[in-house]
Amino acid sequence: MIDVHSHILPGLDDGPQSLEEALQMCALACADGIEMIVATPHMLNGIYEVRQEDIFVAVEQLNESCREKGLNVVILPGADTYVDKDLPKLLEAGQLMTVGNRGRHLMLELPEETVPSQLADLLFELQLMGVTPVISHPERNFAIQQDIGLLHRLVEAGNLTQITAGALTGHFGRVVQQCCLEIVTAGLAHLMASDAHDARRRKPQLSHGRGILEQFLGTEEAEQMTCIRGRLMIEGKYVPVPEAQPPTKKGFFSFLAKGRAAAGA
Repeated sequence: MIDVHSHILPGLDDGPQSLEEALQMCALACADGIEMIVATPHMLNGIYEVRQEDIFVAVEQLNESCREKGLNVVILPGADTYVDKDLPKLLEAGQLMTVGNRGRHLMLELPEETVPSQLADLLFELQLMGVTPVISHPERNFAIQQDIGLLHRLVEAGNLTQITAGALTGHFGRVVQQCCLEIVTAGLAHLMASDAHDARRRKPQLSHGRGILEQFLGTEEAEQMTCIRGRLMIEGKYVPVPEAQPPTKKGFFSFLAKGRAAAGA
């Protein structure tokens, strides 16, 4: 599998603070079947001052340490970039970190509470510059939790989305889990990642979430979301996705029914 969103570089943001913990995370990822990880430290969020050169250096150091430890995982550069009105200017100036540094896909983090009113226009401007926005963990956005139609319109406009494995498994609570399942069942989820931050609470693991995807979407689409589309992104290629369906509320309750059935089996 390929994990396209992981805060795995030590000392850059709220991910691991030591190389030792970053290596523990890499070991957990290997054990879970993850072969490639896109390192996505926070950028432009007003808290962490992360530069492109910091990411390149940290990626090389972590890859070298993984080779020394015999860990069969490859780390690639990327970033979880906070939505900002100056994104087009920063992109034109070469100051943003795209997925795999390919210049084709940009992972974007929304504010927690709202979907900015000018977001659609901003994302369209990025598309005109040849970059496809990838909205990270939309299930944790309060406005989308209240109205999934907000995300549907962004997807229809050609933007991609990435849900978090822990959201599917209930790690972030029932409301986030319900929203995530609605996104999945409406065909509004294109990739799944770990959004890992450490080796204890928010681990780099995808397998449990992938199992839930297989229940709802089947094995082929689960493979697309955890491997194939991620590989296309890191190769800088076009990522085809299925047509989104009108969102419904049935996903969460279907999930609960399956869970009760499994418990009684």
